[in-house]
Amino acid sequence: MALKPIGPDFYQLDLLHLGVSRVITGYLYRHSTETVLIEPGPASTLETLLADLQTLGIGPDALRHVILTHIHLDHAGAAGHLAEIFPNAVFYVHPVGLPHLADPTRLVNSARRLYGEDLERLFGLPRPVPPDRLVALTDGGRLGLGGRTFGVYFSPGHASHHAVFLEIEDRILFAGDAAGTRMPGVDSVRPPTPPPDIDIEAWHETINRIRGLRPVVLAVAHAGLHADVGFHLDELAARLDRWAGMVLAELEAGRTEAEITAALRAEGDAAARAGGGEGQLDRWQQAMPYELSALGLIRYWRKRRPDLGPG
Repeated sequence: MALKPIGPDFYQLDLLHLGVSRVITGYLYRHSTETVLIEPGPASTLETLLADLQTLGIGPDALRHVILTHIHLDHAGAAGHLAEIFPNAVFYVHPVGLPHLADPTRLVNSARRLYGEDLERLFGLPRPVPPDRLVALTDGGRLGLGGRTFGVYFSPGHASHHAVFLEIEDRILFAGDAAGTRMPGVDSVRPPTPPPDIDIEAWHETINRIRGLRPVVLAVAHAGLHADVGFHLDELAARLDRWAGMVLAELEAGRTEAEITAALRAEGDAAARAGGGEGQLDRWQQAMPYELSALGLIRYWRKRRPDLGPG
């Protein structure tokens, strides 16, 4: 089932990426006139999203607020399409990401360098969001939307344009990729580390900031809700350091990109199996390919250590 009720007028949306469940998750607070959507996902899953909205009886005038944790295509690629279908919707985004929603040309070009001919199949193509319907977020600000209040917290590390949102009443933190990736029911967490702007130090600051917010549930995009917040963040921080250290050691030993990818895969898959995720490996690879995580960490180290090769 793509649509899962969690609480009163609160829903988890499984966007069924490439027809596979528990790869990309969105969230929605239903309201009679001001429905709030968090993480609309890529353009390639728009049909699933629209079907969920129709099932909930959310018409063209009722979707008013779309919250974006960051502008990567698997999280925000559907935004411009939604702007065309829902004429009253306003889109909330980090100020660094805002220009790329108004004109996604550079965003698409960057993604195409990573995904090549697979880009359209995986994510579809974004469309521009009219600039007058984009709202630049403020770090530490609050959004009163649809009868709910969300605290806004910038959260670099995975991306410079990342923000997380704490729903104040229930203390659910909508974490995007800042809290890593984790399959439901699996006791293992992975840091998604694709190019171009992974920042390990900033990510640890973000993890500590999330701890300080004291959420009771983490709502991650890949995928679902996780209530063991302390364990989850500890796992993320430890694996972030482990993977960064592994990649540095591999680069210093002259290993190739393929060899580094294989090393991350061996560590990540072993941890997933130990955490009960034997049957989740393909789904996890779809959510965040090891190849991209390796590339992001290689770039991170080469920017800081020019002796390791061009960044």
